[in-house]
Amino acid sequence: MTAKIFLTASIVLNLVFAVYIFFLSSPQNDSWANMSSQDKKRACVSYAKEKVQEFADKSSSDSSEGLRKPLEGYEDAPVEKIELSKKEIKEYTSNLPKVLRDAKAVPYVEPGTGNISGFKVLSIKTGSVYERLGIQPKDIIKGFNGKEIVSPRHAMQLYQNLKTSGSMKLHILRQGKPKTLHYQIN
Repeated sequence: MTAKIFLTASIVLNLVFAVYIFFLSSPQNDSWANMSSQDKKRACVSYAKEKVQEFADKSSSDSSEGLRKPLEGYEDAPVEKIELSKKEIKEYTSNLPKVLRDAKAVPYVEPGTGNISGFKVLSIKTGSVYERLGIQPKDIIKGFNGKEIVSPRHAMQLYQNLKTSGSMKLHILRQGKPKTLHYQIN
């Protein structure tokens, strides 16, 4: 069931951005044709955020996935400290479509159980927020601030937390070993 939700979320996000690109490249009606490029982008981003939030709300109301459970096994994990400025975070997170395009990740299914237990990063664009955050291809993002991340709602919480927090811990598996990335945002 959980894998199906993530697959659906991936399809929804890809569809939303396909619509975004389509709308940018061809006028749909008179009001669309008269909009500036920036207004078109804002409309598409707003639509994408709305659809992602609807999906997250639906998936968490359909099950208990909206409740983040404590993450175990990271108490003694090595910690890498990364300092970021609020200006950097604002710059990196101000464009949600770009943030979503700059990395590819898929739900990580725990071998032998079939349970989703994070996101596996497949690729990262050079110079992106992910690179600045110390995330690498093949990392498995397991949780943040001591709790698991296994649903679209959790991913949105992570994104919002990064934008508003002064400090955050991201828990990953790198080459099969737990590691914590501790961000100080000044």
